[in-house]
Amino acid sequence: GTFAVDAEYKINAKDSINLSYTETLRTFQSLAFDNNTVVNIDPSLDTDFISDALTRRKRGVLFLSGIRGRTTYRASVFYHETRTDISTLAEDRYGGAISISRNMSRRLNIAGAFTYNFSKFISDNVGDKFWNASANINYKISESLVGTLGFAHSDRDQPRLANLNGGSNYISLSIRAAL
Repeated sequence: GTFAVDAEYKINAKDSINLSYTETLRTFQSLAFDNNTVVNIDPSLDTDFISDALTRRKRGVLFLSGIRGRTTYRASVFYHETRTDISTLAEDRYGGAISISRNMSRRLNIAGAFTYNFSKFISDNVGDKFWNASANINYKISESLVGTLGFAHSDRDQPRLANLNGGSNYISLSIRAAL
């Protein structure tokens, strides 16, 4: 079963607050297949990770978004809680994100974003911290072509899979065509 609430409050014509809350009671296996567009999990397997254990998932998200002249912003905080009979699958997750975009001219746009995610696994009290920061410059070359130069940095700190710890940097240059 699922219980969901979505609410929006318009602060003024350009700014709003949105609240979303969902509580779901299903098997963990059915939750694992949600939004899974590629079949990469064998549903006949009954492991500790993909099981038929009854699972309660609570998700809450609060958004603040708006426009100030040529600047668009969005900030959010979230909390997810997963509880099940299999203690290794029980988890609390929370974090937040902020993004800002500014049109410098009709052709030039700059944007930046920051996200933070902390997961705490209840069975062994292990935490997983992940954050990402990015910046993009978008230039409209013509009516149908947009060039983008982007940079992103991410970092992870968690003891379960220590080889995934550490930071990474990513630089991209692309040209998109809109038909």
